[in-house]
Amino acid sequence: MSGLESNLDPELLQARWVLGGIEQEQFVAIAVSALEQGFDGTALQQLAGLSRPTLSDLGTLPERVFAAMGLKPINQDEAVARLLARGEPSTSPAISALRQAFPD
Repeated sequence: MSGLESNLDPELLQARWVLGGIEQEQFVAIAVSALEQGFDGTALQQLAGLSRPTLSDLGTLPERVFAAMGLKPINQDEAVARLLARGEPSTSPAISALRQAFPD
């Protein structure tokens, strides 16, 4: 899970989620890890309890999880800016997807 278990960064997680760089099942595993690291909240607990969720199963859980972590909603432009500002490795799935979508 690319180190997210031991070093959960909610802002980078949110940016990756918004850009489609995290699969639903991986997000559930990250929720479990977040609970183990001391993050809390009903939405996080609900997310951690899901098994093989689809996008429709998640509904508003991701947004509620990020809100519980103190984050405001962001759009794709803000997510890209956040990843670039943090020096997100160019090998990450989110950056790879961006390069494919915007080759120039």
